[in-house]
Amino acid sequence: MRVEKHRKRYRTVAFRMSEEEWQELDKLVALSGRQKQDFLIKSILHQKLIVIGNQVQFERLRTTLDEIATELHRIERAEDVEPELLAPIRTAVEIIEDSRMKRI
Repeated sequence: MRVEKHRKRYRTVAFRMSEEEWQELDKLVALSGRQKQDFLIKSILHQKLIVIGNQVQFERLRTTLDEIATELHRIERAEDVEPELLAPIRTAVEIIEDSRMKRI
């Protein structure tokens, strides 16, 4: 794979869709006024994530929470949090909040 030095986005993500899903996506992209790539990136990264948990997923979450706890013990100020840790923290909190809401 050739990485262009001056390009900001050089990673590729690919997945398959049914014809109906493709048409629905095209309609949503058209309504958004964005390019498909920008629409997909914003949708994936900034929309609420719904996870249907199973034992494997909860084990991954537990491992991630252990890593977060270790990092939180290390930091003294919020500015010291590694940016790569913020996304897993946000995702873990959303999963926990969602699971709590389902129990109520």
